[in-house]
Amino acid sequence: MEIVVDVIMKILEISFWFIVLLIPLVAIHEFGHLLFARLFKVKVLEYGIGLPPRAFYKKWKGIVWSINWLPLGGFAKIYGDHDAIDEAKDMSLKDAAKAKLEYIENRTSEIISNRELQFFLEENNIDYTDKWKEFEIQLKKRKIEATDSLLKQLKTLIEWEYDAKLSSKHVLFNKKYWQKVLIMLGGIIFNLLFAWIMLSMILGFSTIKKNVTDIDYAEQLRQDTTIVSEGFFLQGIIKDSPADKAGLEPGDEIVRYDDRSAKDIFSFQEFTDLVNDNGPSEVIVEYKSNKTDTNEVTIITAEKSEDDDRYKIGVIPMYTLEYEGEGFWGTIGSGYDETVWTFKETVKSVGDIFTALLPSATDQEKEILKQVSGPIGIGNLGSQIFEQGGIALILYAMATISVFLAVFNLVPIPALDGGRILILTINKITGKRSKKVEAIAITLTMLLMIGLMILVAVSDIKKL
Repeated sequence: MEIVVDVIMKILEISFWFIVLLIPLVAIHEFGHLLFARLFKVKVLEYGIGLPPRAFYKKWKGIVWSINWLPLGGFAKIYGDHDAIDEAKDMSLKDAAKAKLEYIENRTSEIISNRELQFFLEENNIDYTDKWKEFEIQLKKRKIEATDSLLKQLKTLIEWEYDAKLSSKHVLFNKKYWQKVLIMLGGIIFNLLFAWIMLSMILGFSTIKKNVTDIDYAEQLRQDTTIVSEGFFLQGIIKDSPADKAGLEPGDEIVRYDDRSAKDIFSFQEFTDLVNDNGPSEVIVEYKSNKTDTNEVTIITAEKSEDDDRYKIGVIPMYTLEYEGEGFWGTIGSGYDETVWTFKETVKSVGDIFTALLPSATDQEKEILKQVSGPIGIGNLGSQIFEQGGIALILYAMATISVFLAVFNLVPIPALDGGRILILTINKITGKRSKKVEAIAITLTMLLMIGLMILVAVSDIKKL
């Protein structure tokens, strides 16, 4: 029974952090598409958080705003983007009469399956009465005869819609190439903007730790910022090394090495040179214990390394300065730099992941796949991130994931924004468009992505 309770609590914990860390970022991404669509006067039918069925919805400013039961993402339904009117556009160039007939049938199904009848009727100044509600239920069950008066009325309204909207400026396919590209890029742009704002806030209102390797830079930080703490910390200890035998542990702070204050040592190289210069002599080391928070003294005798014939004590040290942030506006430039750096590193990581998926990948290249996590892995890390750094580290994690979503969506495969832009570009160059090929490519790559997500999920569960 206790195991069952533990499993349920773990599932709830993972679900909570998945919703906290990922759903807002997907919502921001989709809102970017919505905003750019409206900027170019393209109609947006619905903006949803989560996936249908709807739990709550309200129509405002001509858009249905919905919260849906499945917390697995979100969407912005843009008019003329792989829907009934989009299907009819290509057909109308070949056979106008057939295009209209197919549109009426496809649009009828679309309205019913997407639960749009109420909004469609309201746009045509018709009340959504009980008889229409019953009609909607029966039509969904396919129990309405072709001669039904309400069905005839609905199809007439749809025919009028077709005549009015096929050449409308409010439809995506009637926009210029660069406008379509910006609409597709809208989500990516918003993910990067969110990361920039979050990183600027974190840098501005939190204390910031930096590993410093340059003396002049350390002095500049002391002059330009309010230093909270500084010191020479041990990031790692090699097992059975002189430092390990002397009792030093990761997290300890070196206060003095022999007669040299640690505050005068600003780089790993400088420290290793100091150790080597003392050779095999016994050296008194003063350090602040990470466990007891008190200063202690030990004696260390360096040993000569077989690799490079230098004396070493077996530590991985780093000089760290912690200083107060300068407020949002004071660090907006630093936030931008941090976003650009994160973007570049993420591009490299995503590239390494795709390289590792190739049949020709080496075992070393495939190692990165062991580090890949999906929603389950991210949800599992959420509580650990919060425990280690509180809300600031959660926001930093969200900023990092937001950049990853931006980079991932730039990948030129049809199911992603980058692939959609590639298709738009090919259509622009060739002057032709094959909706059937597009649909097949998007469906196949979507299935492939779902398959990969399942494999990642299985891996995450094994790690748990």
